[in-house]
Amino acid sequence: MPIQPLTLETLRREIAARPLRAFAQDHPGIFLLAMGVLTAEEAARDRAAREDATLPMTFGDTPRHDLSRRHPLAGAVFYLRLEPSLVVTLGRGAACEIVVPEESVSELHCRLEVSGEGTLGVVDLGSTNGTSVNQLRLEPRQAEPLSDGDLLTVGRYSFQLLGPESLHETVSELAPSS
Repeated sequence: MPIQPLTLETLRREIAARPLRAFAQDHPGIFLLAMGVLTAEEAARDRAAREDATLPMTFGDTPRHDLSRRHPLAGAVFYLRLEPSLVVTLGRGAACEIVVPEESVSELHCRLEVSGEGTLGVVDLGSTNGTSVNQLRLEPRQAEPLSDGDLLTVGRYSFQLLGPESLHETVSELAPSS
């Protein structure tokens, strides 16, 4: 299965029970952590406008997901096994492999794909509000490589991309939910 939806809580339990090497060996791919709206201005506006907005929290210099908000993707993690033919669409439309219920996201917003060299990249599909990597807007229909730690933003909604080692470290730092 090239894409597997998980929850941060499920991963937290698995990581607590498994050492880093075993976890990384069993998960050769990338994890997309649903993060929500990231800029302070947008976060403040969404917090005032909607109780269900997600906001980031930070560990060191890296933004992370705040599970105290109730956005439909709060706590969602998508595991992508990096196989040569992997193509995953993100968008608001039900036909997408990863559905992002956010008004700023186009029906068919962007595509994640594995290149011939085995690296993951993203292509904006001509979306209305654009796709960004690390807050740099992409040109439509131009492939952009993605790396561990990158911040992928579709419209105003963001995902943190983490490899298995980075995810293990990050989730190990999170306090268990009550």
